[in-house]
Amino acid sequence: MPTTAEVANLYNRLRVQNNDRDQRMRDIKQVRGGQMGMVFPELFPEDGPFTRPIVANMVDVAARDLAEVIAPLPSFNCSSSSMVSDRARSFAEKRTRIATYYVQYSQLQKQAYTAADRYVTYGFVPGIVEIDWDEKMPRIKWLDSMGCYTVRDRRDRVKALFQTINYHVDDLIAKFPQLENVILAQVPGVSTKIEVVRYHDKDVDILFMPGDGGVELIRTPNPVGKCLAVEVRRPGLDEDPRGQFDDVITVQVAKARFALLAMEAAQKSVQAPIALPQDVQELSLGADAVLRSTTPEKIRRIPLEVPAAAFQEQGILDQELRQGSRYPEVS
Repeated sequence: MPTTAEVANLYNRLRVQNNDRDQRMRDIKQVRGGQMGMVFPELFPEDGPFTRPIVANMVDVAARDLAEVIAPLPSFNCSSSSMVSDRARSFAEKRTRIATYYVQYSQLQKQAYTAADRYVTYGFVPGIVEIDWDEKMPRIKWLDSMGCYTVRDRRDRVKALFQTINYHVDDLIAKFPQLENVILAQVPGVSTKIEVVRYHDKDVDILFMPGDGGVELIRTPNPVGKCLAVEVRRPGLDEDPRGQFDDVITVQVAKARFALLAMEAAQKSVQAPIALPQDVQELSLGADAVLRSTTPEKIRRIPLEVPAAAFQEQGILDQELRQGSRYPEVS
């Protein structure tokens, strides 16, 4: 079995290797959450009424819609057309009920919507079969793609899985009170969260903190003797998984920025200075205000010239966003 230090070193190498992938995942998550200013801080003001986008988040809408299309589970049936006896049919029916109960017990349909969303957004989704010792049942669980790393063999089968989990310090101490001093020693500054990594392979499950070469919290042998983790990847040209929206988040951000500029132009146009002829001595403001002048046609607000091409560009960006996300316009 591997030592905790060996597992921690492997985890650190995988994090470095997947640094670009992780950055793309963080960017797409922030854009879908409406925090575009966190990804492109130079394009959005830090304060004022327009710190957040004022356009529909097409990336989030398309991801949720596609996930709802992918998520519904198929029917599970263990019968075969070659069965000729009542005993074989009865056995197949029993296997079907068992498989259906595994799916219902794992709440697989409920998990499928989130798993499909992660598959479309990040380009891959990991899963694992856990052993529920209390119920003596297998439990199928889809994991969060962020912070998960896998080691594969030459046949593209998962040999080991790393899952990164962020715990509140108090929750982690409540789970492992005997390690309170060790946990507190790993807390960075005044942070209330701490990173914990779960390692799984055919031999062992380890929960450890990656700091200081790996601080082991718990180690449990794997009684099955095989790795129970899988990773479903979106087809691509290389081994680096890419989500469907990796290349269109900049288009979404540009569309949001254009909308802010259009709103700013409208605001400045309404608040533009008033040009008056020289014979006007008093300026009245408000509803039904009266201005006396020999040339009233010269009384006007200074116009703000906004080229029509700017509004046309918003339509072009919207079209690019739909094409890039493969989400056609519907009536």
